[in-house]
Amino acid sequence: MPSSPFLAPLLAPLLAPFLAGLLAAPAPARAAELRPPAQNEQRLEALDPDYRAGLEALGARRLDDAERLFRAALTRRPNNELAEIGLADVAWARGQRDRAGEHLARAVSLAPTQLRPAHAWVLYLLQTGRAPEALEGYRALIARFPNEIGLRSEFGALLLGMGDPAGEQLLREVVQRLPTAIEPRIVLVQHALRQNRPDDARREAVALTAALPGDGRAHAVLGQVEAVRGDWRAALAAFDRAVEVAPRFAAAHMGRGEILMSRGETALATVAFERAIEIEPANLAPRLMRAAALERGGQVQPAERAYLEVIERDPNNFAALNNLAFLSAEHRRNLDRAEGWARRALELAPQAMEPRSTLGWVLRARGDLAGAAREMEQATRMAENRAQLWAQLATIYLELNRRADARAAAERALAIEPANARAREVAQRAG
Repeated sequence: MPSSPFLAPLLAPLLAPFLAGLLAAPAPARAAELRPPAQNEQRLEALDPDYRAGLEALGARRLDDAERLFRAALTRRPNNELAEIGLADVAWARGQRDRAGEHLARAVSLAPTQLRPAHAWVLYLLQTGRAPEALEGYRALIARFPNEIGLRSEFGALLLGMGDPAGEQLLREVVQRLPTAIEPRIVLVQHALRQNRPDDARREAVALTAALPGDGRAHAVLGQVEAVRGDWRAALAAFDRAVEVAPRFAAAHMGRGEILMSRGETALATVAFERAIEIEPANLAPRLMRAAALERGGQVQPAERAYLEVIERDPNNFAALNNLAFLSAEHRRNLDRAEGWARRALELAPQAMEPRSTLGWVLRARGDLAGAAREMEQATRMAENRAQLWAQLATIYLELNRRADARAAAERALAIEPANARAREVAQRAG
């Protein structure tokens, strides 16, 4: 059954995207969970068909259906605090923050002694920027529900995210009380990485795999840490173990594919991403990575098709638009459409260097060298230490017969990256 966003773990915003994704991965059944619902809440979820169907609709983003079902549950039982939380989720998904707060306040008033509405209210305070109130709310909840280990875990993660070292002690207390709790261990791993302590992060990750040897998420965390440390062989071994113990763990296949791609094994990486797509066909991330692997492997037409598949599913996918435009410029294919893709990417991220440089490269391919130079010059001003940008600008200057400018731009690129092949070639040709 889908969980309510206001009842989801608070840890995800404090983690790197990969590690945050692990929290949503399938886990083997365990006897103890961090935060089991109270018995009366379990009965309500089991017996109220409208509330249960409302959660299903909410998980599928069918917001109108979800609202109708939650209201039906309230009609049946006007003091249904969980249905009020469901309506708060619907309002939040629609961007109606104040209305979400009204529903949550009613939920708290309907069940002042229950954990869920009080917890949802604290998360609402946090997500609306009222951190001091949220901190006090967590302290009050922990005092009222001293046996709810999950609250301590969330509060510890929050404190760490705010730079308070007391959070680490709280998380270690949680781990000591419940060694199989993966969420606080992942936060401790990420905390060590953020503090540039990769060896400490590895020790935390190894301890996690020892505590949860049958949980693919634990091995995937270790794989990510090994990748940060630059040990690609150990990283691949950890991801291999993750998919062995959890064959339908899409994030592990994704991590494995990224390691293979970093090693230049693009064909095997493509297979790994395809496996992730089979498991989570609605997830665009493996589709985008598959396209990148095909591109890196020199399979231009398959890469084009793969990027277009992403754009068909999400017309505003910045990475797919930008990458496809650049690929088209490099191989001088579909240049009319390439300019459209590049300009759309620039509209989506006008302050970013990448779409600006991509548009410059597309204009060069279309023969608009003056426009190309203008866009690429602006890109270099946005990222002065990117050697490849200076090398591309040098190429455009040379094609404009601005040989002195070409030589200066190439020298700038070589000062940053002495082995840059494009810059070396332009420097030689510019004389």
